[in-house]
Amino acid sequence: MASHSEQCCPPGSDALEGEVIATPLTLDQMPNEIVLDFLKTMPDMNSLHAFAASCKTVYKIYQYNQVQVLTKVFLDKIDEGVYEEAVIAERLKRETWKDAQDGSDSICRVYESERGIRNQDVTLQDIKNMWSLHKSVEYFSDRLPTTLLRQHPVTNVEGHFSLTPSVRARFQRALYRLSSHFIIIEKIEALPDGGPASGGDPDWDVRHRWPVEPLTVNRHYVLLAFHKHYSAFEVEQLRCLSILLVTEIAPYFPDFLEHDIELGARLDTYIDRPLHQGGMGLVALGLPWLHRLLTAATRDDLYEIVRPVADHITRVWNCRLHPAFPMSDVPNYVEFGEPDNMSDPTFWETVDLWENGKIPDYVMRTPFFNDRDSGPASAWSSMSQFCMNLKNHGLNDWPFNLPKLPWAYVFWDLEMLENSGFENLDGDDEVEKNVVIPEDHPIIFGWEPLSNKYRLPPVITNLTLSAREKRKMLESGQTGYFDFETFCENNKDKRLY
Repeated sequence: MASHSEQCCPPGSDALEGEVIATPLTLDQMPNEIVLDFLKTMPDMNSLHAFAASCKTVYKIYQYNQVQVLTKVFLDKIDEGVYEEAVIAERLKRETWKDAQDGSDSICRVYESERGIRNQDVTLQDIKNMWSLHKSVEYFSDRLPTTLLRQHPVTNVEGHFSLTPSVRARFQRALYRLSSHFIIIEKIEALPDGGPASGGDPDWDVRHRWPVEPLTVNRHYVLLAFHKHYSAFEVEQLRCLSILLVTEIAPYFPDFLEHDIELGARLDTYIDRPLHQGGMGLVALGLPWLHRLLTAATRDDLYEIVRPVADHITRVWNCRLHPAFPMSDVPNYVEFGEPDNMSDPTFWETVDLWENGKIPDYVMRTPFFNDRDSGPASAWSSMSQFCMNLKNHGLNDWPFNLPKLPWAYVFWDLEMLENSGFENLDGDDEVEKNVVIPEDHPIIFGWEPLSNKYRLPPVITNLTLSAREKRKMLESGQTGYFDFETFCENNKDKRLY
C-alpha cells in the first residue's frame, strides 16, 4: 500500500536530472483504512477527538466507524482487572429479572460468561454511557485516595502510603464494583414483594429469629449471589468506598440547606456522619451524578444538578430506614448462609468449630481479580470488624479497638502497611492473631471530619431554626434565596427549646 506519490523535479531545482521527490500524502489523500488505523491507535480519548477534528475527511471516517474506534481507544486501553469489572457492570445493567431467584441466576450467568464485550454487542449510546461511568471512576480513583493521603492520620505520613498504579487500579475496580452493587439493588427494589425465597410469608425469616419483609430476605439472597464472586476484602472495599464518598460529597450540601428556601425547608440536618441516610441516598444516585456534582463550576451549575433529584434527596434524607448500602457481607454468610443450609450452626457455633483461627473458604473466598499483592487480604484478616470479633471471642487479646469506620485499609500494598508500622501481616486466609500495632500508632486517633464540623451545637441550632423559618416562608409562597448569615446573626441568642 503506497504512502508516497512520485513527482518530477520543478524546473530550476538543484536535484539531479531524473531524480524524483517523495511527497507525503495528506490525510485526505490517504486510503480510509490507514486513517482508520491511525484513529484506533490514539492513546486516549482527548487525542482521538483532536485527531478526528483535524480535517473533514478524518472526521467523516471517525463518524462512520465511531463504535469500532471508541471501543478500541477506550475499552482496550483500560487495565485488565478494571476492564473485567466494567464488563460485569455493563452486562448486569442489561439483564432483566422476573423474581429474586431469576435475579440470582442472572448474576451467576453474568459472572460465569466471558469477560469481554464485542463490537457488535454495543451501540454508540452504550459506549457513551460506559465512557461517562469510566470518567467518574477515573476521577474518584484519584480524588478519594488523594484526600486520604492528605488528611487521614494513618495515610498522610510522608513515605508510608502513595497512589501507585496498583493502588489506583484497586480503587477503579472497586468503583465499578460499587456501580454493579447499585445496579443490583435497583433491580431488587423493582421486584414485586414476596418471591420464591420467602414463600410469600411476610413473617418468614431464614433463621426464624425475627420478622422481616420478604424483600429483605430476597435482597440478602440476591446479594449473596453477587458477593460469592468476590473475596471478603473486595466486598469490604465497597463499604470503604461508600463511606469515603459520603465524606467527600458532604461539604457540597450545606449551601443548599442553608440558602435555598425550598430544600432548606424540607431538610434540617447536615450530612454529619458517613452513614447518614441522606448521604447514602446521594451516593446511590451513581458515580456519574456524583462526578457532575463535584466538578460543577458555579453555584448555578450545582443547582441544575441537584434540583431534578430534590424529591429523591428529601425522601431518603428523612427516611428512618437506611438505603441498601454495601456493608460487610460476613454476617450475611454466617447468619443467612446458602438457601440449602438452613440447619447450619449459628455464628458463634461456627466460630467455635474453626481451628487455629483459620477462616473458612466460604467466608474468605477467591478474589475476582488477583493483583498478586497480599496487602488487602492481610489487612482484612487483621483489621476488619469481623476478625476483631474473633479476637475478642477468645482467639487473641487486643490492646485497643480499631476504628469502626474503615479508612480504605483494604486498598494498600502490603509494603505500605508494613512501612506504616503494622507488623506480622503475613497471612492471606487466616485471622492475624500475631499482628503488631504500636500503641502510639495514628490508627487509634480515628478520622471523623464530618462530626467535627457539622455536629457542633451552635451549627445544629442555626440550621434547625432557619429550617423553621424557611417552612413559614414556603407556606406563604416564597421561594429562592435565603439569607442564612443574616438570619443567624439576628437569632444568635435563640435556643431550640
